[in-house]
Amino acid sequence: MANKAIPDRLKDFMVYKNTTDLVGVADIQLPSFSFATEEVKGAGVFGSFESSVGSFGSQKIILNWHSITDRLFDFLELGAHRLDCRGALQEHDRSSGRPITRALRIVVQGHTTSGELGKLEKNATTDSSTELEITYIKIELDGKNILELDKLNYIYRVNGKDQLADTRRALGL
Repeated sequence: MANKAIPDRLKDFMVYKNTTDLVGVADIQLPSFSFATEEVKGAGVFGSFESSVGSFGSQKIILNWHSITDRLFDFLELGAHRLDCRGALQEHDRSSGRPITRALRIVVQGHTTSGELGKLEKNATTDSSTELEITYIKIELDGKNILELDKLNYIYRVNGKDQLADTRRALGL
């Protein structure tokens, strides 16, 4: 089935801590997904190649703050922090050209690995930042679960398909 809409941009988003507390004015750098790999070489292989070992390396999310606020310091508390990022994506209907708004939701949980207070400069943002090592991420588009990774509970789903079912079964989980 052909895509009936042309993706355009993120119109707006809000970030909440613990589902209901508005975080404030911040931009977010989302994590990259890089599989941990190991080189396969030896007898029976003509050359070598990188093979996924079925897990991910370290994944970070970075909040870039526009100014120093109380919320910035909340992230310096020890323990897990849960963020609920809710966005409005804009697309254009191919036939009518009208804009369509789709709901994007990204839930992440992790612990702070660094906090940068930034700089003080007259009439400028402070460029403060908080970096979290994530252990959980879930991405929904219009309420449909398109990605879920829970490193602590051995869950990895893409487009609703359980990617670790065979591994959990082999481990007796």
